[in-house]
Amino acid sequence: MKYSYFLIFFLGMVLLISNKAFANSRQQYRSVISCKMTGGDKVILKKLEPIGNNAYLEIDGKEYLATGDKPYLEINGKTSLAFDKDITYGEWTELILVRCIRHTLVVIMDFGSPYPRGLAIRQNPITHQYERIDFGQKSLPTALYFKNNEWGVILPNIENGYYVGKKYLIHFYKAGKNLSGKQDHMKGTNSFPVPKKDLVYIPLPKEYQ
Repeated sequence: MKYSYFLIFFLGMVLLISNKAFANSRQQYRSVISCKMTGGDKVILKKLEPIGNNAYLEIDGKEYLATGDKPYLEINGKTSLAFDKDITYGEWTELILVRCIRHTLVVIMDFGSPYPRGLAIRQNPITHQYERIDFGQKSLPTALYFKNNEWGVILPNIENGYYVGKKYLIHFYKAGKNLSGKQDHMKGTNSFPVPKKDLVYIPLPKEYQ
């Protein structure tokens, strides 16, 4: 009798593993945009296509509701989640802006409350190292800037004084041999870091202009 129980348990485990493998095999990516970097490489933004309503998928060891947008980045042939793994994806998540501007990929995602999250990624034109900026504010970025070993995204501070009493919030990346630790930062300012004519404006969707 105990062998019968063992056989039933074994067949049940085989069926469970087979169903999970089948579900994972149905995961499909769809390319949204391919952005050519300064070094000639491409960063590809992909979306994970749902396999059905209210279905769950296992991604990097976690389960997510398979509805809504789930963006991935493919860099050097490796595909991984575009945003933090601890972010909850659901049916309300939506890509609201995807742009390739001056060899820089800009992606903004609406995760619902409290505000959108975004990223900008490029290759350093000298070192060809990838540089990434993450940001999350109530406003969307209106421009990029590039100067020497620094670049960044500029956002209007729609609640002047909420973080700092300045007109603009700048998320920027500064590269250099003598710099250590985190290299993307945020600061407030009342003026642009470069002349206005040198700003690279980001075309926003009509509903966000």
